[in-house]
Amino acid sequence: FIRVNSAKRKWVQLRGVPGFRCTALVTFRGRFYASFFYDKEILAIHPYSLVAVRLIPQNFTCEITYLIPAGDDELFLVKKNKPYNVSVTCRVSRLVGLGWAEVDDIGDRVLFIGEDHANVCFSANQLPDGCGVTGNSILFSAPPGDETYFCKYGPPEVPKENVVGEWRSSRESRVKFIDSHEAYAFRVEF
Repeated sequence: FIRVNSAKRKWVQLRGVPGFRCTALVTFRGRFYASFFYDKEILAIHPYSLVAVRLIPQNFTCEITYLIPAGDDELFLVKKNKPYNVSVTCRVSRLVGLGWAEVDDIGDRVLFIGEDHANVCFSANQLPDGCGVTGNSILFSAPPGDETYFCKYGPPEVPKENVVGEWRSSRESRVKFIDSHEAYAFRVEF
């Protein structure tokens, strides 16, 4: 992270910020939140002082992380298993103070997560009935023509030690992405 020093008109590196690639930058409750690729750190950055505070990590491994604000109410952290795994599983946490609390329910919300698009959250109640999108679900975008499935919370398909439930592909309705560079465009197939 760098900023322009207004007196000198040049870029300077912010102190306390890793030199690794930033994978997500969102605003939430008047601060910037940033996650970084290699060290899996998440920082809260005050917009005026530009002081970066490390949030308490929650068991980071080699997962891909996404930050998704839900309005000004909540900030979600989604950690997805490695992309080359056949079955997508992920863990969802919400920001509580300076740490993260894992959740198994996000209410009527739908989290849309994309590699090339902004991550967004909205209420499934805002969509027409029968469109195939239901609350308490996550959808990872896919290349045009590819198909994917919504992730829902439930017991693991294969029992795992110390795992009661997980977010995983539900297979209840298939989603096909349509070519669109400007927005999410997809069709839910029953």
